[in-house]
Amino acid sequence: IFSYRGLVFCRSKGFRDFSMAETASSSSEKTFMRVFQLKYLEEGANKSLRVSGKAVEMVGMEKAQAKFSNLQDLRSISVSHEGVETSGDLEELRRSFPSLTELDLSFSAFHQWAVALEICSALPELRVVDLSGIRFEDTPSVALPLLGSPAPSQLFRQLRRLVLNRSGMAWATVLQLAPVLPVLEELNLERNEIHSLSDGGLSSESAAFPSLRVVNLEENLLQSWADLAPLAQLPHLHTLVLSHNQLTEIPTAGPEPRTPPFFPALTSLSIAENPLRDIRSVQAILRTFPLLEALRISPLPPSGQPQQPPGSCPVPAAVAA
Repeated sequence: IFSYRGLVFCRSKGFRDFSMAETASSSSEKTFMRVFQLKYLEEGANKSLRVSGKAVEMVGMEKAQAKFSNLQDLRSISVSHEGVETSGDLEELRRSFPSLTELDLSFSAFHQWAVALEICSALPELRVVDLSGIRFEDTPSVALPLLGSPAPSQLFRQLRRLVLNRSGMAWATVLQLAPVLPVLEELNLERNEIHSLSDGGLSSESAAFPSLRVVNLEENLLQSWADLAPLAQLPHLHTLVLSHNQLTEIPTAGPEPRTPPFFPALTSLSIAENPLRDIRSVQAILRTFPLLEALRISPLPPSGQPQQPPGSCPVPAAVAA
């Protein structure tokens, strides 16, 4: 009898019959590593290796060994919809995937933040993580103290892009992740039924996400521009996607000299498929965002084409798409 990566090979009594079976620990739960093995290493390999009077070459095992030997060079893994339940052996993950930069865990079977955070914390080079479609039953603030890791800012010191689409994620929950995302640049929150960003509980989102450059809030339930106020002071936010929400108007920035800059770095804005009431919303955009280079808005609000007000910036090239 011998084992390899959670698989046991045994020979039956009195004959040269070999069979391959999973160990009890690996078959009882779908850990991240076990799911990875099933998807990438055992597809197409012989799962029942027998020698019944015939010589059988163990090709599948040799291929598995060859692939395992190259795990340390992997840069991207997707186990989307593969039913990951637990994190498994974190030390094994650290040893196996030291170079991994992109991980897709979307629509996994776990519902605890501890599982997601444990897996990601074992992969220190991660730049991109997709947790879409996972309906978490707790909050990051509950799971983070249980990790027993170094300072929170060191947990995900490389993570640049986080995808949380279709996860029922509230903005207040996202803010709980801020201490462990010091260099986050892109945040995707599509189809989360978000009504407002004003209930986050932090006084300064610019301090929470100082490097954030892209925010995608497509297909949510935002109704008022005031609900987006927490994003207005982000110093590096250059792309904001608000398509398919319920915005009816876009007010101008305050005229007072002491008013902080209103989206000071915004160059790209998408507000397609919002029920804007009239063309004044477009005029407000042109006055409010002087650095704007790309605007996606369709259909155009009532009253025909926008009339450029005196002193306003030129209409961006792609005003309707």
